[in-house]
Amino acid sequence: MPTLCATGLCDFDCPPPICITDSCAGASTTTIAGPTQTLTYVHGNSHHYNEGKLLRTFVGTPGQTPQTLRNETRTYDLSRTLQAYPPKFGTSPRYMDESFASEYFRPQLTISVTQSSTTYTRSVNSFDALARELSVTRGNDLGGSRTDVTVYQDDTA
Repeated sequence: MPTLCATGLCDFDCPPPICITDSCAGASTTTIAGPTQTLTYVHGNSHHYNEGKLLRTFVGTPGQTPQTLRNETRTYDLSRTLQAYPPKFGTSPRYMDESFASEYFRPQLTISVTQSSTTYTRSVNSFDALARELSVTRGNDLGGSRTDVTVYQDDTA
């Protein structure tokens, strides 16, 4: 009988991921400098943690004294614990820790966008069993906010 480990059902002892917190997670930065603006993208690159996730985006002016025009920050559920949805779906044919990051649900929890001195936020309040958003709150620091609720109809037959 397979045993339950942090990554799902395993027939062997599962090694823990090397990094499971933001304090040790790595990131890769890509900057595109154009004549009128500079774009910077920061992606996570820690295996089985934030690998491939867009973490931050900066849009600014070029030059020696650049100004930030737009700043975006995203957070994801990077835990390996059971939520309303399972932490992992599918099984990799690869051995032990060589599985693919795409096997894990990593839904986006929040996005915060700051532009023209105003911050806009979008936060997911709840997910369903397929990691789809059920309730989302959008707002800004000017006092506006709204919550949207989505109901899904699944034909499981």
